[in-house]
Amino acid sequence: MKNTKLTTLAASALLATTTSVSAADVEVLHWWTSGGEAASVNYLKGKLSDAGVGWTDFAVAGGGGENAMTVLKSRAISGNPPTAAQIKGPSIQEWGDLGFLADIDGVATKNNWDDLLPSVVSDVMKHEGKYVAAPVNVHRVNWMWSTLKYFVLQALQFQQLGMISWFKPRNFKTLVT
Repeated sequence: MKNTKLTTLAASALLATTTSVSAADVEVLHWWTSGGEAASVNYLKGKLSDAGVGWTDFAVAGGGGENAMTVLKSRAISGNPPTAAQIKGPSIQEWGDLGFLADIDGVATKNNWDDLLPSVVSDVMKHEGKYVAAPVNVHRVNWMWSTLKYFVLQALQFQQLGMISWFKPRNFKTLVT
């Protein structure tokens, strides 16, 4: 399953933090509140329930996660962080540097994460060589969107000017390869 061509660089993660909550019940801060996102949360809740773990929902809507991060920072600074929180991949290292993350290497080892995850993902989930986050959703942070018609016109103009010679799309596959 290891895919070395995975084009994702940053991951949203379900992140373990240090709290006094027992393993039988976890409070999870997240911002997945819309229809499809809520369905994903319900799937994760079901998986935890199957494992005998209760889920206390702490959903913070709005802001693409910014509002949730404000709440998380407040809770963490006051000494009352949730058991787990959804955070974007690049922030994992910052939270690790602050000492808020728990080592979940045991879970990762038991489930062969190093064999299953491409290094571009597993490296983001680790802090100081130890897994501190579980990938539940993977995003790329540097997308470029274009209208095909204008992309082709621009590329053809560059080709006519001799600036590029490689652009000869015959179908979608040749356009993206």
